[in-house]
Amino acid sequence: MFQNRLALVSRRLDEVPYMVGKAFTAADISVRYALELGSRVGIGDQYSPTIKSYLERLHARDVYKRAMKNPAPN
Repeated sequence: MFQNRLALVSRRLDEVPYMVGKAFTAADISVRYALELGSRVGIGDQYSPTIKSYLERLHARDVYKRAMKNPAPN
């Protein structure tokens, strides 16, 4: 099932830079979470170049860098 969703995400990102189009939205946060989870369970090496590039774009965002420096308390 995850592989099917991954294929859908990859096809979408072949068309536009973010899930909804040209702008970063909450949809990207949700997709990033799923992709990061996939990486943590060992399937990140199966990601297409499109998905890998997308994650790099998300990780390069200033807000992402700030959030990772100061994660929410548990």
